[in-house]
Amino acid sequence: MGAPSAEDPVEIYTDGACSGNPGPGGWGAVMRLRGRARELSGFEARTTNNRMELLAAISAREAIRAGRARDGRAEGGLKRDAP
Repeated sequence: MGAPSAEDPVEIYTDGACSGNPGPGGWGAVMRLRGRARELSGFEARTTNNRMELLAAISAREAIRAGRARDGRAEGGLKRDAP
């Protein structure tokens, strides 16, 4: 099975929410590669729901190496397939 290559797809699942709008909020992401998962999360004391949704996707994307194929699915319907 060897080390992951640039052709191995990384699945990214994200969500973000806040209590009040604005209000305290958080985001989370799960990244899967070859059956292994990595979880990311964050919190802001005063933010908006949209900001948390976007920050989840941005943070997950930044966490993977550039050039790797990806397939992202966001709870809010935001999706971006990179070439």
